Amino acid sequence: MKLLTVLAVAASLFSLQVLAKPADENAAAVHNEPEVQKEETHQGSLRSVTTTNMWISNDNKNNTWVIDVEGTPVEKYVVDSPARKEISHMETIYHEAVTHQEPVYATRPVWYVSFPYATTVYPTETYYDYNEALSVAGARDGNIEEGVEEYISSYTTVVDRAAYSETVKVIDQTARKEQGHYETEIVGEIGHWEQGKKDKIGKGGGKYQSKMTRSGGEEETAEGKK
Repeated sequence: MKLLTVLAVAASLFSLQVLAKPADENAAAVHNEPEVQKEETHQGSLRSVTTTNMWISNDNKNNTWVIDVEGTPVEKYVVDSPARKEISHMETIYHEAVTHQEPVYATRPVWYVSFPYATTVYPTETYYDYNEALSVAGARDGNIEEGVEEYISSYTTVVDRAAYSETVKVIDQTARKEQGHYETEIVGEIGHWEQGKKDKIGKGGGKYQSKMTRSGGEEETAEGKK
């Protein structure tokens, strides 16, 4: 009898424990659910998004360059004309003789006929033939005077510099030093192209590109985030 009473009490206690356990788990679930909801509410945020369609021309002259990361200015030497060596060759040149003409002088007899006694004034006449001079003088009562005259009988060639040949250096290309100038080049600059002037929109080759700007300042294009 005592044994049955003990078993009955143990069974009652076990039943109470089994019934009480689901109630505790449900209570814990009810207690934790607001914490999860609170955590999700805390992690979530609302941000506005602005979408803009930009025309990106194939010719970057019509676009605007926007700098994302500033570059560093660096001095760079730019060659305008490179240095070059002299190019030449040797040639044999023939020089003609340098000459001039000089007269050759000779003498010859000459007869001058004057008319001092004539009623008419005649100028003195010159004759290179004696018989002709005598005939004129006799006809007009003239006088004959014989003389010697120097005249140019011919010309001769005088050589000032004889003809000769020489081998000379002919320059085909002159030597020249390198010429250049310094320019400032921006190194490490990162940027992107955006829509340029409004009057260039839709003209020529190009494409439209969507640009989304979030309220936090983050930008995103159709090709991905920048």
